[in-house]
Amino acid sequence: MSKPELYPHNFESKIGFSSIREELLGYCSSALGQSIIQNIEATNDYALIVKSLSEVREMINLISSASVLPSLQLVDCRQLLHELRPGGSFLEEEALVDLRHMLIALHDLHKFFTETSTEGDRQDESLSYVYPSLSKLYFDAPTFPKIEQALTSLLDAEGKIKDTASKELRRIRQELRECERSLSGMLARIVSNARKEGWIDLDVQPAMRDGRLVIPVQPQHKRRIKGIVHDESATGKTVYVEPVELVEANNRIRELEGEERREVIRILTEVSNRLRPNIQHLLSSYATLAHLDFTLAKARWAREVGGICPTFSAEAEVEWYGAKHPLLLRSLRAQGRSVVPLDIRLEAPEARLLLISGPNAGGKSVCLKTVGLLQYLIQCGIPVPMQEHSRMGLFDK
Repeated sequence: MSKPELYPHNFESKIGFSSIREELLGYCSSALGQSIIQNIEATNDYALIVKSLSEVREMINLISSASVLPSLQLVDCRQLLHELRPGGSFLEEEALVDLRHMLIALHDLHKFFTETSTEGDRQDESLSYVYPSLSKLYFDAPTFPKIEQALTSLLDAEGKIKDTASKELRRIRQELRECERSLSGMLARIVSNARKEGWIDLDVQPAMRDGRLVIPVQPQHKRRIKGIVHDESATGKTVYVEPVELVEANNRIRELEGEERREVIRILTEVSNRLRPNIQHLLSSYATLAHLDFTLAKARWAREVGGICPTFSAEAEVEWYGAKHPLLLRSLRAQGRSVVPLDIRLEAPEARLLLISGPNAGGKSVCLKTVGLLQYLIQCGIPVPMQEHSRMGLFDK
């Protein structure tokens, strides 16, 4: 949102909006919504404010209903998608898992807002009629069922490339498993014999050093086991020996692991090449989900402070009933106390000034800060704690 004209220096800190921003960040489901909150500022764009208030009003109703919004706990992959633009680049498996979760969420949200509602007497209505502003976000947003299906077929439950991704990968992994089984058998026999001879303690187990299986041996017995010494402990009381019988098998395993990684990279590059033409659409989808997460955070925060979306006018207007400073509200609530609400009316354009008088500690500063903060919040599209019949208007200076 753009800064209003004559935006006062350090205004956000003075009215307490910086603290509200921190609270809102805590209500986000992911970094997607947080990315918007970090940069939000008040706007004097009336249409944008009305749209934002309409969306958050619907979101408050939605999270207060029996409907359960699909999860927005997603990883923000937008930077990785930007980095994918150059040819030859690729996304790692973990990023593909995160991307798949986003595509599933997008599909679930589209389904959520087009399915039939079961709320009260609206059992025959689609949620698009119940929440038209929120639904519009997903009617206009594309889904990617083919990409989603391709990633589901490619990745296993642990987020790794499946053996079935290519014939070559299947062959490599089968041979790798056979080599590992053979190596384990040889190692078990060597360890068993070393224990019988007393070269190693009964509780000693094989270890891994530099990707190679080795046996921890006391220094005085290291020459009893023919092999290569790879390392020793910090105390010098243990050396790690790779038995000569295992060297060839270990070498073959390392070779196969290299082959496996090259084949995985080839597959990832192929998948990324298919994703590349859709990068801009995928980025737009992330932006849509970020906007929804931001709207959800505003709604969650509003429920905590009793925030509403009052009647909002394109003209400068102040007719507030039961207005409360949200930070003061939270602070006093924690102490078991309550805020004294404010009724404020300023009949613009005729009345442009309001004189507030009273003794010290009588609430004049709180009143001023409440007016500044609540007006700023509403022009950020954020609900404000006041009574439903209140009216607010647009200030562009």
